[in-house]
Amino acid sequence: MPRVTFLPSGLFVDVPGGTSLSDAALAAGLSIGLPCGGKGTCGKCLVKIAEGTADAKPSLKVTGEVLAAGFVHACLSSVKEDVTVVIPEPDALARGVHLDDGIDPTEGGARAVADLSPLTRRVRLAVPRPAAMDGLSDLDRLDRALRPLLKARRVQYPLPFIRDLPRELRAAGGEVTVDVAMESAHARAVRVRGGRGAAGGLGAAVDLGTTTISVSSSPSRTAGPSPRGTGTTTRSSAAWTSFPG
Repeated sequence: MPRVTFLPSGLFVDVPGGTSLSDAALAAGLSIGLPCGGKGTCGKCLVKIAEGTADAKPSLKVTGEVLAAGFVHACLSSVKEDVTVVIPEPDALARGVHLDDGIDPTEGGARAVADLSPLTRRVRLAVPRPAAMDGLSDLDRLDRALRPLLKARRVQYPLPFIRDLPRELRAAGGEVTVDVAMESAHARAVRVRGGRGAAGGLGAAVDLGTTTISVSSSPSRTAGPSPRGTGTTTRSSAAWTSFPG
């Protein structure tokens, strides 16, 4: 059986002809990342043939220049004879391809992460008490106080929110905490609670890769006073999408 030797570890294994290099590595006790499940679409399992040859299937991820340097997909390359394979360090592969968008993050041309807006906000505000003969409902008074804080032309209020509002509004003398979903220039109220609610909800960071989606969560952060000074808003950290906790 052909012998496959892996560098820099020096581990080797004898495998039947036709075994993929990724399976040979696994048999030798080594791990080669296969985010795409071994379909050859992610380019994360590139290895370099140092000695010998392997039957390598074509892939759009392996250009002529990379192929000439001896790199092949471990998942698409099978053993046919004794071969020595170099498994590059992850950072070495990262340095192999450099994509330059022409933006220097230290200069003004780069958009600051702080400029990004979360999808939801938590707003704490004091709703004015009813005045004699003003003709305003609880929802009218809340809307007049909330819209300037959100800088929204219109706020939608679902029926469950409207039903809860009178009770929550009177629970703390007009102080309420409102969770709002931001939708372009408009907003949609999600939930109302009497009093000053918790400082923040949760933040979710989503990394959309070509073959893998990674999601992590963390408590969101709190911004300072709102522009009008009549309430405070809780926003997520700029790199996060927040949602009510």
